[in-house]
Amino acid sequence: VVSSEREKYEVIEKYNYTEQNTILTGLPRFDNIIMDRKISKLTKNHILIMPTWRKGIDQYTDEQFKNTYFFKTYNQLLQNEMLVNFVTENNIKVSFYLHRNFQKFSHLFCDKYVKVLYEGQYSVSSLLKDNDLLITDYSSVGFDFALMHKKVIYYRPSALVSDEMLEENKSLLPGDIVENEKDLIEELHYFEMKKRYKEHMKDIYIYEDTKACQRIAKKMIKAFNL
Repeated sequence: VVSSEREKYEVIEKYNYTEQNTILTGLPRFDNIIMDRKISKLTKNHILIMPTWRKGIDQYTDEQFKNTYFFKTYNQLLQNEMLVNFVTENNIKVSFYLHRNFQKFSHLFCDKYVKVLYEGQYSVSSLLKDNDLLITDYSSVGFDFALMHKKVIYYRPSALVSDEMLEENKSLLPGDIVENEKDLIEELHYFEMKKRYKEHMKDIYIYEDTKACQRIAKKMIKAFNL
């Protein structure tokens, strides 16, 4: 099940799916996302920081984790004086939510100025819906968030750039990449998604409706003679 001609080509050419077994319908969860796009309004005061995890580090002890670049980078960001001053002066709420594989380390991060969220208290879908700007690094939630026509920033300090990030097609990312805290905070002054990234979304998801479930059901009925 794919969402664009580009994705269809990739799964056939790179992953050896057949033309007959690949359907261009869009994903079911995108129905709700597009619906949320139509009814949600930006308040410009809710920022969500949601980085992905790093393989191997999830097996670390608390003390080992505190010595990683990942922890040091994000814990430092949560306490950055410029960030704290900016969100305080503008009455902006900032939340920090770790990938489920890193959730056990949530308690290690400073929560004095930024609210650290825990799995079980919130669903990812509700977090994407309820926030106005997303800071991530490589996570697929960036595409979900951008599909709601909300701004995504990819925060990638050099010490945290992985092989996957180096190999990806950056032209398809629906947001700017920033490499340091100063540039990141500067980007927070503008909550609106840039027009060119809204155009990018057509290469990622070709539909502007909420009928992915309906299209999939029709394809299944026909393919399996139901």
